[in-house]
Amino acid sequence: MVVSQSRPAGGFSGNFSSAPGRTPNAEVNVSRPAGNGYSHPAPLRPEDRPSRPRPSVVTYPDRTPLDDNARAVTLHDGSTAPLPGDTFSGRRGVTTEVHVDPPASRMATPDPGSSMSRIQRSHKPSSWNPPQANMASPVPLSPEAFNRILPRFATVTTRDQITDLLLDFLGDGFERVIMFTHGRGEIRGRDARGEDLMVEAVMQIRIPASGPSLFSTVIEHRNPYFGPMRTDTAIDAAFAAALGGVQGNVLVVPVVLRGKVPLLVFASSARHPVDANSLHELTTTVGQAFERLIVASKARRK
Repeated sequence: MVVSQSRPAGGFSGNFSSAPGRTPNAEVNVSRPAGNGYSHPAPLRPEDRPSRPRPSVVTYPDRTPLDDNARAVTLHDGSTAPLPGDTFSGRRGVTTEVHVDPPASRMATPDPGSSMSRIQRSHKPSSWNPPQANMASPVPLSPEAFNRILPRFATVTTRDQITDLLLDFLGDGFERVIMFTHGRGEIRGRDARGEDLMVEAVMQIRIPASGPSLFSTVIEHRNPYFGPMRTDTAIDAAFAAALGGVQGNVLVVPVVLRGKVPLLVFASSARHPVDANSLHELTTTVGQAFERLIVASKARRK
């Protein structure tokens, strides 16, 4: 243990470098007891000085003298201990109290207005965001659901993104959803959504586009259809039988592109009420998304 000691104005100050039982490098302040002044004795002659050796003195330049009104700091457990070397001939013994930081498990939460609390708040990660309440999803096929899905078609960059977005949206509200391609007088299965539908089997479907049917009617008028499944034609009856029967209303959405209908989407067994007023807007929005991709592709080739 190495102790340095000097007498600044108003009291003493010391510094432990390594004291057994104390916190290493703990700063120790010794102040004069309040209300108990002392007088300096007359200088001693050399022959009157005690014969015992004086402790070695090591000076620390970073030591800060105490103010006259400084107060001794209290130990965490309330105990006090005399500072070795404090008692000299002609002086009253002085004791000191050292503040011991409590372990982390016993430390109280800092006051919100304290400097430590302000430091902790100022060092939050830059990517931290306060938690926010989850936004409730709208009911599938409701006006709110259509209002949320329609703007997303303006952000897609591929044709597959358009078809997946459309199928997933309808798949949330219908038990069965099938996408068909239309060309060369034939309607062919392309993709599907539904627990009891297999995409491989759907891709084997072939329906004539020229004969009377619900599909040919939608292609001719280029308008969506929402209502009961027709079974008064041979094509519609065979299609419904192939699905094992169709319950409730069905939806047929044409994708209109430059006056033609290259895609058709069939959906059945709605689980929620359908906002029929939004079906025309859905048809128009999907067609515009395809048109935008075609124009962008031609512009890149120039």
